Amino acid sequence: MTTEQAIRYLILAAENAVGRFAYRDASRYCTMRTNLVLEAYPSLRAELRSASLSLWAMLISRLGALAQSAQTYAAAAARAQQAGLKKAQLTR
Repeated sequence: MTTEQAIRYLILAAENAVGRFAYRDASRYCTMRTNLVLEAYPSLRAELRSASLSLWAMLISRLGALAQSAQTYAAAAARAQQAGLKKAQLTR
């Protein structure tokens, strides 16, 4: 399995955990994914960081920190804009 595949699976696992209200597991998956993003190829780094921020924002909102969640979503959109990821900007 490549680093990129592992990161994508961790994103799915974290999203699934959030859907099950297993926030501690989601946080652990997010941390693992963040560490792996640093190893990703530069061409994928911006996309994966944007997705990571977006997932963190979702997790934060589920914990009730709506203002912090909005700021994190804005950061994800800004990172996507900087990287020229138009689709990521729209979905954040």
